[in-house]
Amino acid sequence: MSPITCQVCGQTHPLDEIEGSFTLPDVVANISRIARLVRVKSDRNFCILDNKTFFVRCLLPIPLHESSDNYCWGVWVQLSEDLFKRAKHSWSSRDREHEAPLDGVLANNILLYELGTLNLPVQIKHSPPGIAPTIRILSLSHPLAIEQENGVSVARAMEYNHFVLHRHV
Repeated sequence: MSPITCQVCGQTHPLDEIEGSFTLPDVVANISRIARLVRVKSDRNFCILDNKTFFVRCLLPIPLHESSDNYCWGVWVQLSEDLFKRAKHSWSSRDREHEAPLDGVLANNILLYELGTLNLPVQIKHSPPGIAPTIRILSLSHPLAIEQENGVSVARAMEYNHFVLHRHV
């Protein structure tokens, strides 16, 4: 991806190195570190809270108008226990991209959107092993879904980057 110049700090940043990424689902991130040791089982791709709330890490791609690249948010999706087990079972399968899509809700609030993004319905599309699955926002009237469908300008991607670089997702 091409580097961009931040309108806030004036520095040039490679776009692919500053895409927004949430390290945990919001509900988990809001728990104290000590409580997390007891209540949370997680790794890079999966997270379980209190043995009853299940999450998988995904990419939320947004096409860029002036490029063949996507801007991708790294987000968490909450799934039912059954769908979580399906996702985990097929995770290392060579044919996982042919698995049926999974329905869930977005487990992170991207604060750039006034309406919020927490609990937006999404559909997970499996990717080949080694590549995070992608999601599609199902609430088609939400601004994030509109941006995902229509793409955004590089200027809008720079707004995302400002958010990531200067507000610390």
